Amino acid sequence: MRLEYPARFKRGEDGRVFVKFIDFGEPATDGANWDEAWQEAQDCLGSVIAFAIRDRRYLPSPNSLPGTVAVPVPDWISEEAVRYLTTQEVNGSAP
Repeated sequence: MRLEYPARFKRGEDGRVFVKFIDFGEPATDGANWDEAWQEAQDCLGSVIAFAIRDRRYLPSPNSLPGTVAVPVPDWISEEAVRYLTTQEVNGSAP
């Protein structure tokens, strides 16, 4: 199962590309260009998920929202995220 979370990519007045994850609220990152912003978005997403798992916080299920880009969860945390989400759904709360 491949997890992807929606993000909005927007170019700022300074030319940098700002990225915000819709399902998480807080996490945001940016890059000097689209390619760098894409890499930074994947790194940011992986870190947010890893910290949620470590701290046993609620991890939202990915949504598909209009006007967003689906950012894949990095391979290094993807399997653990799937297990965590599955356990969370079965228990009705974070493990």
